[in-house]
Amino acid sequence: MYIIRIPIYPYIRSYLEVQYGTRICIHDHNYVSSLLRSMLNKFDKKDPTKVKPCQKLNLGATFDFDIGKNTLGTHLTNEDIRRFSNAIDLLIRQEMYRWCNHPNATDQVVD
Repeated sequence: MYIIRIPIYPYIRSYLEVQYGTRICIHDHNYVSSLLRSMLNKFDKKDPTKVKPCQKLNLGATFDFDIGKNTLGTHLTNEDIRRFSNAIDLLIRQEMYRWCNHPNATDQVVD
């Protein structure tokens, strides 16, 4: 197994650690793995001009994903990394909304 370390926001890291543990395998069958797998882009070996250097992105925290040999030679752009963090943020908000509006909810507030 190989590891890729993706920059994410600290609160998203806390959410992922609670829900999935300290590492997620990219070939697991869950929302986060499927989302990341769909965002990975293969390098075009015939046209190296498509690979553009980009600045290192720092969102405050990092999270490790286990990848296999089949996903080597792929990359994420800075835009994809931000989209990944925003998608997980939206997932957190949807879960909080469902929690607050659950028929058996005792109160309408989430800490």
